[in-house]
Amino acid sequence: MTYPEDIDTHSETQRYYFDDSGLLRRMDYQPAVNGDTPVAHYVSDEIEVGGLIVPTRRRIRIRQEDGTPDLSWTPITLDLADVRVR
Repeated sequence: MTYPEDIDTHSETQRYYFDDSGLLRRMDYQPAVNGDTPVAHYVSDEIEVGGLIVPTRRRIRIRQEDGTPDLSWTPITLDLADVRVR
């Protein structure tokens, strides 16, 4: 997907991957804030909060030149707990 310049995003062009049930599993993009390094951003471990499905685990990996993620290390990890909707 390509976003217009007036919408703030990680990068103008992003690719989304969904599973068979329609849940987002991965996003590929090149954030300008880190020098346009290509990344694969994985989301998982969903919980239901206030009727919303919220992924609680995020892992961001660097993508190699051929587009595959470098699985040897994970530079950014995020685990959410005690999620609430107001």
